[in-house]
Amino acid sequence: MKKVFVSICIASTVLAMFSCRSVEKAIPLSSINGEWNIIEVNGSKVTPGESRNLPFITFDTATGRLSGNSGCNRMMGSFDVNAKPGSIDFKGIAGTKMMCPDMTTERNVLGALAQVKGYKKAGKDKMYLCNDSNRPVVVLEKKEADVKLSVLNGEWKIKEVNGEAIPSGMEKQPFIAFDVKKKTIHGNAGCNLINGGFETSTSNAKSISFPGVASTMMACPDMELEGKLIEVLSTVKNVKRAGKNKIALYASDKEPVMLLSKRFSVVPLSELEGEWNIVKVYGDTLSTDLEVRPGVKFDIADGRISGNSGCNRITGELRSDETVENSISFHGVAATRMMCPDMETEKNILSALNNVRTYGILENGNLVFFTAGGAAVLELKRNK
Repeated sequence: MKKVFVSICIASTVLAMFSCRSVEKAIPLSSINGEWNIIEVNGSKVTPGESRNLPFITFDTATGRLSGNSGCNRMMGSFDVNAKPGSIDFKGIAGTKMMCPDMTTERNVLGALAQVKGYKKAGKDKMYLCNDSNRPVVVLEKKEADVKLSVLNGEWKIKEVNGEAIPSGMEKQPFIAFDVKKKTIHGNAGCNLINGGFETSTSNAKSISFPGVASTMMACPDMELEGKLIEVLSTVKNVKRAGKNKIALYASDKEPVMLLSKRFSVVPLSELEGEWNIVKVYGDTLSTDLEVRPGVKFDIADGRISGNSGCNRITGELRSDETVENSISFHGVAATRMMCPDMETEKNILSALNNVRTYGILENGNLVFFTAGGAAVLELKRNK
């Protein structure tokens, strides 16, 4: 009798673990907002199809709309945003009508979604969709945010290769710079320069590869690291976010083969407000003995810049494209017309300002401006 009682208790515990019934307070509808991979249907694990992508569903809790892919075809539908927390009922789910080699996953996904009456948190980044008997019929896993192509633009420090940290004391720290517009890369492998192109896929947002990366041929003290770095690049197939201002490159879906960290942090445009001294122009450090220190003042609210280019006063308009991360550009930049002993620095500063398209903050707090291709043209230090 005791064994029977224990067995019943164990069975009840297991049932509770995989049930949508909960004594916990129901989570709000906003918790399901965003994109989710469909990883399990009716107790069976879902395997990616020919596209190597899992079926997924996207909830927009502001409008009550859903969309996604059921394994082959796109799907769309709606749900009631005013339903009580923990309850959800999909209405009018429809999809495109393409015929695919294997329609089994699609039929199972659509069949399970038609049964859904509720949802429940199932651990970190996972969610159950449950039927009217409070049994999970679909298990969702929060979809990793795809790396937008525009985010790659600029310079990235190579932090790890095959799980091994890059030594911090190297004379030339390895880096890769992406020019998204030209689909090219350049950088440094620790001693030699590297150049090449990269390819992406419109059908897979995570896809990236680096065919034909070449390097200069100088003999260096540590060629082992350099050779490993170039070899690893040739194996890369995917890119994923790896935290704030970090991306990971993968040769498979397992462990990353390379970890990259943005050379700068992205901050709100408002944090540029105030006065900054110009310390570098096109990579060249300005002398600290200049009679007049070149600098720029940003008035973000009015969209204006003013300052000094080393001799003449400068003014102009500041603009930002809200659809592009860390966007900034300067328009109508003009200067007074005094003749000065060093006009070369002034011309370079004005030229650089006209080419600026993005910005970032370095680890030392300095502000850097980049061209559309990701080249650093100006570095500034806040005037305290």
